[in-house]
Amino acid sequence: MVRDLPEWNIFRRLYERPEDIVVCFDILRTRQHILSCRSAGDLRKLSRKLIAITKQAIKVVQSASTRESRGVGGAMEYRDVLYLNEATRVLLMQDTIIICFDVHKAIRKGILKIDIDFLVWFQYISHVSHLVYDLLLSEGFLARGAIGCGTLSYSRNLILGSAFIDAYDRIEGDERLPMLAVEATPTYLRYQNWINCYLPHIHCSVAEFINSGIYIEHKRRV
Repeated sequence: MVRDLPEWNIFRRLYERPEDIVVCFDILRTRQHILSCRSAGDLRKLSRKLIAITKQAIKVVQSASTRESRGVGGAMEYRDVLYLNEATRVLLMQDTIIICFDVHKAIRKGILKIDIDFLVWFQYISHVSHLVYDLLLSEGFLARGAIGCGTLSYSRNLILGSAFIDAYDRIEGDERLPMLAVEATPTYLRYQNWINCYLPHIHCSVAEFINSGIYIEHKRRV
């Protein structure tokens, strides 16, 4: 059990912190898509398509990770951290796709086994977010995305918590930028940096993505 771990253990420290991670995508011009639907059946088709795009991105990342962990493909390895379906939940709320990354569940179930798995966890979130965005664009959906962090409670049709607010404010609230991109919020970056400071051999995956040109800086934000 997590509570039986020593106080200095990274899994216990993370489990006792309230943060989980949420990625939100605001589908722009959704009103036009919805108004083009003539029946409840058409609306269900639209919702299934948006959910399918998101789950396809997750499946592609998982599949690529499995091949790479077997020595086939690129340098990235997700190794044994491919719990992903258990600790990842996809929701759709009107024009917003929500992906919950439940680190507490991953720790509780023993899915994260060694501290370096947290680097893998962050890289997985970055890759999924990037691919969901690309697939939405390829299917003709303009979107604005954000990766947030904070408290989180969710079920099949409910989501509450500051993690959702953190991400949602960046795509729909006063904090949003006039650009099509996926933003890493300051709260999410601080969460990664807390782990980086505690475990210096783990590097911030967002920083790696910035260096590779996937994230860009705009008005002092990422």
